[in-house]
Parts: sequence; structure tokens; C-alpha cells
Amino acid sequence: MIDMIKTQPYLLMIPVLSIILLGLLYFRMVGKLEKVDSKRQKLRLIFEVLSFLISVMLLFLTLWCDGKVQLYVLISEILLILLSSVELFLTLREVCTKKITPYLLMIPALVVLIVMVGYPLVYGMGISLTDMGGFNIVEKEYKFIGLQNYKKVLSEPVLYRDFVRTIVWTVVNLFFSVSIGLFLALVLNRKLPGKGIFRVLLMIPWAIPQYIGVLTWRCMFKADYGAISIMLGKLGISIPWFQDPEWTFIAAIITNIWLGFPFMMAISLGGLQSIPAEIYEAAKLDGVNAWTKFKNITLPLLKPVLVPSVILSAMWTFNMVNVIFIMTSGIQSDATEILVSRVYNDAFTYSMYGPAAAKSVVIFLFLALFSSVFIKASNGGKGVCD
Repeated sequence: MIDMIKTQPYLLMIPVLSIILLGLLYFRMVGKLEKVDSKRQKLRLIFEVLSFLISVMLLFLTLWCDGKVQLYVLISEILLILLSSVELFLTLREVCTKKITPYLLMIPALVVLIVMVGYPLVYGMGISLTDMGGFNIVEKEYKFIGLQNYKKVLSEPVLYRDFVRTIVWTVVNLFFSVSIGLFLALVLNRKLPGKGIFRVLLMIPWAIPQYIGVLTWRCMFKADYGAISIMLGKLGISIPWFQDPEWTFIAAIITNIWLGFPFMMAISLGGLQSIPAEIYEAAKLDGVNAWTKFKNITLPLLKPVLVPSVILSAMWTFNMVNVIFIMTSGIQSDATEILVSRVYNDAFTYSMYGPAAAKSVVIFLFLALFSSVFIKASNGGKGVCD
């Protein structure tokens, strides 16, 4: 087991994180003691919580044992955890005044989140602390190197150039996607003939597979037979879409805007249809013009809908590797790289898994910080009447 820890040091993060989470669970459970009248019940609950925590920690300690001892101790510890969990559940059910059913219903979703999100996140963080690469991954000879990958990544000037380009990519895409989507939603919210047909047609970019849409736009940008190049040629305009990396980057932005605006349109249209018509009728009677109604009625009432969708769209755009990868295929230039495409190339082209994982963690921390600051600054977690 010691050799396994030396070759796969990220395994140490599992017991550490488990102990932290269980510690938080312990303090949360101890808070329930205020609702307990009997000292006997308090002591019983404390004993069960401590036994549960000790059992889990002992379970991780058995990983250091070898042979049959490890097997027997492992089985006994699992049984002890199961028994203490049942007893702890029964005690909490007795002492808690609130119903526990809603929490039980959350368990399946929580398990899925831990398996699908928590484990890959911890695994990636572990890889970022090793020198894992194509030359040592097969034999598992990579070793723990601490924060060396982060020092190397943060000292590279290319990281900051990619970061600036990624910000430009995200802001431009987000601005036009939100603007076009909101404008089309305002148009479709009116009484129009054939409105249902227009809705279906405008949702096509969102409905078709993404790579099909990107390949279609790539063909339209081709200089020889592309529809866009032919139309611009008739106007006397010639653009080297795939000869100049900057124009390739612009072509990728145009493609991503086309793919992204239907989502914002659908979200905005749903929010507009939830606004009571009486508010607009009252504003009309007061002689309010269209711009004032949009600024003082529509936007504030759409805010609880727009803020989460803008955050989601920003994260998707920030991590949009498909469009960049397909549009820039065959073009060897750093001028078209964004952070996530750089991570993809580092991991799957150059087999530098450690640095790629470190960059992924940096991206994750940045997006988490951005989401928290944006929600707090825009009061996106509050409703209209809060």
C-alpha cells in the first residue's frame, strides 16, 4: 500500500477530504443537540457521531495493512460503519423536530454529484500534484511533486495570453448571444402570424448536434466553395478565414454565437411569458414609452431568469473546446488558442497530464470565483420581490 501511495499520492486526498467533510457533518449534527432535552440523549448522540467518525478513519487506516489482516479489518470496519450509521440515523430521527424525509430524497442526487463531479474533481486535483505524463503513466512511475506544476503553469507568459484571449472570446460571445436571444424573445413574445414556425426554425442551431453545425460553418467559410466567401466575393470583399489565425478566431466566434443565441432566446421567452400583462397595461395607461417599460419592467422581472442563464452560458463559452478545435483544425498557431483548448492539447496531444490538470484546476477556481462575485454583485440569488 505504501508503494501505491508513493506512485499515486492523490489517494491521500481521499481520506483527508473525507475527514474534513465528516468533521463538518459532525458540527452540523452537534448543532442538533440544542433541540435535545435529555442529557442522556445528548451523550448518546455525541457517542454515535464520534464512533461513526472513528470508524471511517479506521477504514482508511486499514489501507496501510497487508494480507489477510487488511481484509478482515476492512470487513469489520464496513460492518461497524453500517451499524453506527443506522443507529445514528435512528437517533437523529428521534431528536430532530423537522421531518427528515426531504433530506432522504436528496441522498440519490447527492450520491450522483459525488460520483460524477466530486470524484473526477478530486482525481484531477491529485494528478495536478504529480509529474504524470505519457512517458510514465503506463508503468505508473509518476511521483508526487507538490505545487511544481502550478508554479510552472503560472510562470508561463502563454497562460496569460490565452487567458486574455479567452476573456475576449467569452465576453464577445456572451454579449451577442444574450443581445440576439433577448431581442428575438421580445419579437416572439408579440402576436405574430406563424410565430410557432419561427420558434422552431430559430431553435435549430440549439437542436442539431454541435459538431454538425460547426462543420457546416467551416464549409461556408471555405475560400473556394464556401457560401459566405462566395457572397463576400461578389461584393468585392476577400477575407482569408483560414489563412490568417485572427480571422479564424473571428470565424469561430461567429459560429459560437449562432450556436448559443437559441438558448438565451428560449430562456428569455419563458421569462417574458411569466410577466403579468396587467403590468404593461398599467404602464401604457400612464403613458410610459417602450424603452422605459423595457428598462423598468422587463429587465428587472427577467433578472432572476437571466442571471443564472448568463452564468451558465459564460461557463459553457469559457470551456467551449469543440468550436475552437474543429474550426482551427489543421491551423498551427497560438493565436487561436483559448485556455481550455490549450489544456486539451497539453493532455491529449503532448501527454502532459500533470500541467494540464493544474491548468484545469486554475480554470475551475477562476470560474467558481467569477460565479460567486457575479451572483453577489447582481443579487442574482434574490427574487424580484425580495
